[in-house]
Amino acid sequence: MAAATAKADLEFLPPETVAFGKRRVRVGGTSYRLLQAMFAAPKGEVAVADLCPLVWGRAGVERNTVKGAVHRARQVLMGLRHPRRVMLDDEVVRLD
Repeated sequence: MAAATAKADLEFLPPETVAFGKRRVRVGGTSYRLLQAMFAAPKGEVAVADLCPLVWGRAGVERNTVKGAVHRARQVLMGLRHPRRVMLDDEVVRLD
C-alpha cells in the first residue's frame, strides 16, 4: 500500500523504496526515515533536535551525521527528478 504525500506526489513504499512519477529507488533506512519525516512536516521544516529521534532513534547525533544524511536524501530526490531538495540550515532541516 503506497502512502502518497500531498507534496509533489512522493511515495514511500515498503521495503524502503521511494517513488516519484514513474521512477523508484530503494534507499537506506536513514534516508527513508529522513524523507518520511520531512515530507510529513506541515511546513517542510524540522528542527535537528526533533529529527534525531525520528531518524536515528536517539536524542542527538553528530552534525556530520546529519549533514551526510541530508546530502544522501538530496541525492535521492535529484535521482528521482523531484523538484524539492532537502537542505540543512543551521539547526533546521527543510525542504526547498
